[in-house]
Order: sequence, then structure tokens, then C-alpha cells
Amino acid sequence: MAFTSWTALLAELKNDIASGNWRLKRYQIGEVENEYRAFSDFMAMFHEVEHRANLESQSTAAPIGRAYARGVSRW
Repeated sequence: MAFTSWTALLAELKNDIASGNWRLKRYQIGEVENEYRAFSDFMAMFHEVEHRANLESQSTAAPIGRAYARGVSRW
């Protein structure tokens, strides 16, 4: 499956963990292709993808700004 987004890759990884297919698959992100044999290595990649998917979903949300009263001194 071609890489489309971190969120889609995270969903694929979750499905592969549930089905046990993570050992049989190769994951390609751009030009890099990875195959994992040790579950600890797979989970390290999973946490990185999870982090990037969270960042990806935050970037599409409305920005969180700060509201300050105008013309009021804090001191």
C-alpha cells in the first residue's frame, strides 16, 4: 500500500497488530521500505507513526491562540 498519510499508516499498523500480520508485511514511507522481525522494533516504529499522526491531526485543527485583554497592564 502506498503511503498517503500518517493517520492512514497508523490505522494500517493497528490492523496488522490485531491480525498478527506485522511480521509478514513491508512498510514503505516514501523511498524507505522497512520489514520488522522483532516486536520491539515494530513498536518503536509504531510509536513514531502514532506521534506523527497526532501532529498531522493537530495541524488541520483550528489554531489554539491566547486571548489577552487589550490595554490592560498586568503590573
